[in-house]
Amino acid sequence: MEIKETIVVEGKSDVVKLSSFLKANFIITNGTHISKATIDLIKIAQAKTGVIIFTDPDFPGNQIRQKLNDEIPGCKNAFIMADEAREKAKVGVEHADEEILRKALSNLVSYQVKESRFDQNDLYDLGLLGSEKSNKLRKYVGHKLSIGQCNGKTFLKRLNMIDISRDELNILVNKGEKDG
Repeated sequence: MEIKETIVVEGKSDVVKLSSFLKANFIITNGTHISKATIDLIKIAQAKTGVIIFTDPDFPGNQIRQKLNDEIPGCKNAFIMADEAREKAKVGVEHADEEILRKALSNLVSYQVKESRFDQNDLYDLGLLGSEKSNKLRKYVGHKLSIGQCNGKTFLKRLNMIDISRDELNILVNKGEKDG
């Protein structure tokens, strides 16, 4: 499998894992404190080849993803769920199976700043915030929309950046309640 975009990952282990089954160029962030030189390199890559952000499904990975999406518009994002990328107490891209990684790379999401379609009250009304099952329901919907698992505030931001209607979201939430 060959990918024309440059893939941004957190560490060398991610590059080793992904390189085992695909051909691509990589940029490593080396954690959450991304240097200006690395950000500049990612900006150049975005302009020349496009960029896919593929960070770990954990708090630091989400911080990196958020920072890069805020500073470099138009990046594509690949998501995996934490339970798909776990090895004992560790979670990360390097721990996911090849099939999961391939699926994530085939379901890329690009964020475009749009008019906010949803607000916090909508999430409360749908049960995505404020109930015992909210986290589980956000996890289900996030997986189905390929936007990953995250807290309510980040979920709302990601939801408003993808093209989904209220009806489509209602259907997903109802299915999540039945399946969950």
